[in-house]
Amino acid sequence: MKKIIVAVLLLGGCQFVPGSDQQRIEAAQKRVASELRDPAGAEFRNSRIKDGWVCGEVNGKNAYGGYAGFQRFVVGPDSVSLEEITKDDAAARQYFEVLWIGCD
Repeated sequence: MKKIIVAVLLLGGCQFVPGSDQQRIEAAQKRVASELRDPAGAEFRNSRIKDGWVCGEVNGKNAYGGYAGFQRFVVGPDSVSLEEITKDDAAARQYFEVLWIGCD
């Protein structure tokens, strides 16, 4: 009986629980990818949760099909902010930097 309980606990720990950090990160990554030119080509790194926000870096493809380089992202309950999108807008850039401070 003890062996069965231990096996169930070990196997249960391998599955993602609804609302788990991993599921929240994956959901945020899907939202970020949907903002890119080629969502299926998105590459992610350094994704993490900080104070309810998902932060990380994404590499997306440019118009020529090559990767453009990693850029930072922050995903909140109702927003997706990408570093690259804010580069030409000073106010948006400042807003992004404030969000990113919360990720450190």
